[in-house]
Amino acid sequence: MAFPGDTTKPMVERLKSGAPHLVVTQVGTSVVDHLFVNTQKPPFDNLKIRQAISQAIDRRGVIEAVY
Repeated sequence: MAFPGDTTKPMVERLKSGAPHLVVTQVGTSVVDHLFVNTQKPPFDNLKIRQAISQAIDRRGVIEAVY
């Protein structure tokens, strides 16, 4: 048994390869992940760079890869 958010998708795949009878049930969570950057140090002190990174992140891809 694990708490929601404790077991990542790659970890579940490894567990199931070792124990094919294992049942994994996904549940919705209110877990929020953040990406923190130091806005006082280059290159993140540049607003345009931070905006470009924000637009470039594939949010759906991150969610699918992790969960």
